[in-house]
Amino acid sequence: MQTDDALPIIREHGIGNLAAGTAGIVSLWVPSFVVPVALIGAIAFGAWGALHVASKTRSLNENIAMASDFWLAAVLVAYLVHSWA
Repeated sequence: MQTDDALPIIREHGIGNLAAGTAGIVSLWVPSFVVPVALIGAIAFGAWGALHVASKTRSLNENIAMASDFWLAAVLVAYLVHSWA
């Protein structure tokens, strides 16, 4: 990339991660935050894993990231199913 055109998008993504992470930390003391934060995480990790699948030239590191994204999404979905059952 030769320009800074992507910086606003990257900054917004980082702010979203900071907000979600902060809500996750708060959920340690506010139990009512746990399910919504788990839902946010399941959606985010599932989407990030899907983006890795769509990459035509995945490296070993990207394959590892894809597997961990899907694993975390699955754990969070399992938690959500268990908490809603």
